[in-house]
Amino acid sequence: GSIINMSSIAALVATPFLTSYGASKAGVRQLTMSVAAHCAGRGDRIRCNSVHPGQIMTPMLEGLFADVATAQGQSTEFMQAEFLKQIPMGEFGEAEDVANMVLFLASDESRHITGTQMLVDGGMYNGQQVLSPGAVATMLSDQTAGAVLGFAPSTLEEYLGYGIGNWIG
Repeated sequence: GSIINMSSIAALVATPFLTSYGASKAGVRQLTMSVAAHCAGRGDRIRCNSVHPGQIMTPMLEGLFADVATAQGQSTEFMQAEFLKQIPMGEFGEAEDVANMVLFLASDESRHITGTQMLVDGGMYNGQQVLSPGAVATMLSDQTAGAVLGFAPSTLEEYLGYGIGNWIG
């Protein structure tokens, strides 16, 4: 059998402005590895893997472009181009790309794959911190941060510290 958990690229990189989202996706990653080890150790022949989409063109991502564009006083097309700069392959993924990975993991073709994180991200992660403080500062102004966080931080340090400080007080 095969268990396929859906996570996100946010599980693999620091997400100081979306701490709870990143932490929840990292939890899915941890659960995947633990279930894979448990099943393999028992000899159950049940594989468990996680799929980590990057920037996939969906209504959710389109909504994000629109929200960030409105908050920054930019066009949606401009914000889409800014996001696209983060993807080495030069194009957004499609839902079909994620579905194909899931189909592969569900198939017998992946019979010896368990406990892995399968990225569908156009090379965006590539072992590096995708959402660096510089990228965050470039993409999100204080006005945008106010729209996303509910307040406008006065400094980049305050902005980056919000995520962790807000959750652990």
